[in-house]
Amino acid sequence: MQHSWEKLFAAQRAYGEAVRPLLKTKRPPFEQPPKNYIGKRAEQILEQFKQGIPVQQISRDLGVHPMTVCRHVDRAGLRDGS
Repeated sequence: MQHSWEKLFAAQRAYGEAVRPLLKTKRPPFEQPPKNYIGKRAEQILEQFKQGIPVQQISRDLGVHPMTVCRHVDRAGLRDGS
């Protein structure tokens, strides 16, 4: 004799096995692809930083927040101590 909770557990297992192939992804479920909201300015940030232009000046020239400049420089691995 099967208890009702055993039937429920069996149904949940069967459902999980049926749905699992539909939920497969090529990346971890919470990983988001990087977004580039500033377009070509991202390349300009790196070029200007490589030329030795200070972060504040780059942000004023390109009309972006200084933290945006720092974030792109850090992601590119161009800043010491990052």
